[in-house]
Amino acid sequence: ERTRLLLEVYPELINTLDRLGADPTESEAVFLEAIALARQAGDRRTEALVEAAYGWLKTGQGDWPAVIAHAQRALTLADAECDRPVQLFARFALGRAFVWKGRLHEAVRIFDQAAEIGGGDAGADVEVLGWRPYVECLSLRAVAQTFMGRPRDALEFVNRLPALLNRPGVRSDMSSPASDRVWTHWIVGDANAARRCGSESLQMAERFGDAHNIVYALLTCGVASFLALRWEEGDAFLERARTLMSTSSAGREWAALIDGYQAVCRAGMSDAERSLALAQRCIEQARAGHLPLILGYLGSVRARVLRMVGGRQQQHDLEAQVSETLEVIQRHDIAGCLPFLLLERAGLARLRGDAEGMARDLAEARRLFAEMGVTGWDDYAKSIEN
Repeated sequence: ERTRLLLEVYPELINTLDRLGADPTESEAVFLEAIALARQAGDRRTEALVEAAYGWLKTGQGDWPAVIAHAQRALTLADAECDRPVQLFARFALGRAFVWKGRLHEAVRIFDQAAEIGGGDAGADVEVLGWRPYVECLSLRAVAQTFMGRPRDALEFVNRLPALLNRPGVRSDMSSPASDRVWTHWIVGDANAARRCGSESLQMAERFGDAHNIVYALLTCGVASFLALRWEEGDAFLERARTLMSTSSAGREWAALIDGYQAVCRAGMSDAERSLALAQRCIEQARAGHLPLILGYLGSVRARVLRMVGGRQQQHDLEAQVSETLEVIQRHDIAGCLPFLLLERAGLARLRGDAEGMARDLAEARRLFAEMGVTGWDDYAKSIEN
């Protein structure tokens, strides 16, 4: 009886440690106890769930190789047991790690498997450790599609997400997929939709009180404010996210993105020194974490900061940043980020008086936006041109 109770408690405990941003040493000790007990008891289903829960916990520590290793073990065990909830939860953790590592095609493949396992919107009722892994998988698939340059596909899910969020009987925290929508609206350039979704996700996250999800919601609110050129508002959201991340140790994987977007807000507020420092730090974090998606995405963000701040030294740094980011985007096929980088390269050409280069990059950026069905960045392109 004691063993059975412990096997029920351990996955919940690991999940609670994640939500509290527990010390890695403490969480590892709990995991090792749990996995040993599950194996001793021959409980393969609980072993799979412990692996998946611990893999998910490692996302909060930014340890993506560990996330992938634990989630893959969970997936293998859950598939062997044909345990649908754990199959979905394992794919939630694994696919998310693939997204962060820029392995977007692999992520979509994993999320497509989850969609098939979920069996339609009825899969939205599956709950594991307070998560709705089917909805989370579909939401992250939309994020991956967005950065692959397929926002039309992403919008199909984004537009039907409210029906899933508001299904009768759903009482778990769904603020993470609610926040995910902001990335698609960012690529599309729809500031009003982004701000609305950010506000909704923050209200939801604060209602449930999960620090990890509140940090994420505050980040996406800041992104939406940035999109609307509301610099002070965005800075306030991002500073709140930074403070909560510091006090709770939750949501640390978002640190680089918080730095990057706050850098742009600070540049818009004419705080050049703070802006440049944050922009440099966000890139250093992405490099140190070996995160090509984040490096490719934030590369254009830092380029924008350098262009906004201006100055001869910034032009030199801007050229280097554009070159590095272009190589990352092309090597990892992060097609959704390419037109944004081309806009910044066009801005660099204008600073140098290279009208032909500016026109060439603007034309290519506009062509790529048209292929993606994106029109929301037209005014920004015109501001570079004029």
